[in-house]
Amino acid sequence: MSMLEDTLTIVEQLHRATEELRTDHPTNNRLALILIDNAVELMVHHHCMDRLKENERWSRLAKARQAVARTRPPGGDNSDLDAISDTHIMTEQERRAAKGKHLDKKLKLLASKEDISGLERRFISIAHDYRNELYHIGLAHNEIIRPIAGEYFLLSCDLFTRLGNLGLWVLGGAPKGMSTEVVKLYFPVEEGDPIWPRVEKDDVAGRLRSNLPDEIPNLSKSLEESAEAHIIKAKEDFDYINRENPGGLQDRELLEFIQWEQDLQQELERRNVDGVWWDPEYQRDIQQVEDELRPKWTQRHTSLPIEGWFRQADRIGQSHNPLKAMNLYDLLMKNMSYISDVINASAESLDKWQQDEFDRMRGK
Repeated sequence: MSMLEDTLTIVEQLHRATEELRTDHPTNNRLALILIDNAVELMVHHHCMDRLKENERWSRLAKARQAVARTRPPGGDNSDLDAISDTHIMTEQERRAAKGKHLDKKLKLLASKEDISGLERRFISIAHDYRNELYHIGLAHNEIIRPIAGEYFLLSCDLFTRLGNLGLWVLGGAPKGMSTEVVKLYFPVEEGDPIWPRVEKDDVAGRLRSNLPDEIPNLSKSLEESAEAHIIKAKEDFDYINRENPGGLQDRELLEFIQWEQDLQQELERRNVDGVWWDPEYQRDIQQVEDELRPKWTQRHTSLPIEGWFRQADRIGQSHNPLKAMNLYDLLMKNMSYISDVINASAESLDKWQQDEFDRMRGK
């Protein structure tokens, strides 16, 4: 596909995303996020291609100046050549990143060149991870996908005006068959066909923004509410384990026990130790792993930092910058993930044990 065709694809995907967001349903919100992420990936790709072309031009200039420098007397001032190399010439690693298929590496490159900010890089990376998770495992994070998609859309419109020329400035008309009804909504038209030389990216982006539904929830507040829900769930699950644990363990002992059991299980899985509990050989394998793991095992949490988590959730909601709020939320979720996963797994195991005991008493 040509750069112009990709540009039209970007606009059509962003338009379709706004149409999906008119219906507040998990499936529509998910599709909108996927469409926006596809559009952003295309923008990033083309800007990396622009960077490569610029690098080629500066490389040729640097070689020409180096040829001149070789004619200078020994010890001459070559600082002008250093300035070119430091500022404009890409390293081999940067060129591989620009030409590669890994979005994170491309984002790192664009951030290092200050084409995008650090927060923009983080937001795109996080949103892309959500998109991949939704794409592979289905509906998830329903409470935050819609506001994430809305903010991602606004960022994509900003990137559309900033990143590269995106193939809008072409001589003559576009190939036949490219003047779709959606294209005509966003580009200047004469006698039914877009007038490509008169296209202004700011105008296109403005029309896209105006098509975004007004009722998209505030991202910072949505993330705060989601974080608080995760914290409350972790506390309620731990309270349930604490209240119902058969051994009558105290808080600190219980936290140590459930973390040990989770880490032991992960180590057994890592070593492919599997079997049925009544098999003596399986029991010996478990005991061997326990004996090897226990001396070097460290308990990660001796208490639940519930209040600290709530303070971080409040910071997320108070953030006026939605990109910063997304970063704070991601950091909190990663910080909570280990212990909340341990608690959730233990609560599910305890619930299953209680159900089995109940069934046993009923003679099932």
